[in-house]
Amino acid sequence: DSHAYGAWNAGAPYDQKNYGVSLFAVDKNFDKSLITEQQAETESKEVLAKITRVGDDADESAVFSLDKPTRVHIVAMGEGQGNEMYDYGWIENRDNDDIVWEMTYRKTDPAGGADKNRLCDTRVLLDAGRYKIHYVSDGSHSFGNWNAQQPRNPQYWGITVMLAE
Repeated sequence: DSHAYGAWNAGAPYDQKNYGVSLFAVDKNFDKSLITEQQAETESKEVLAKITRVGDDADESAVFSLDKPTRVHIVAMGEGQGNEMYDYGWIENRDNDDIVWEMTYRKTDPAGGADKNRLCDTRVLLDAGRYKIHYVSDGSHSFGNWNAQQPRNPQYWGITVMLAE
């Protein structure tokens, strides 16, 4: 949570793009078709609903349904400080309006960058039914309009619900 790609706490390395681990083929005849880029987790076919790259003053929602009890993986990123969230998401059961999961400060960990960047990465079991995800944000510090250092993976600012493995 200090010197990392996109969140340098000192001078960035000369070759930022290759910071971390890189693999290179040494054989000129290497078949490049053997290598495929793995999709980002929140871009996979297993995504049930997502609201990401959320800006200021947002109030967004998306729906999904489950035909049987299902374990889901929730990734939510937002702004929070002092046990309070300012940009956060939740899941509502559309059949009875119950909130079945909510992003609270205590359920989050640091997301890199500024201390107020918070990340919740969890799995929950949801009953069969119809659901709506919600995400709200306040008027500052959001995707593309950071007023402090952005999180490590700013593209996930918001909420994504996907099938858990």
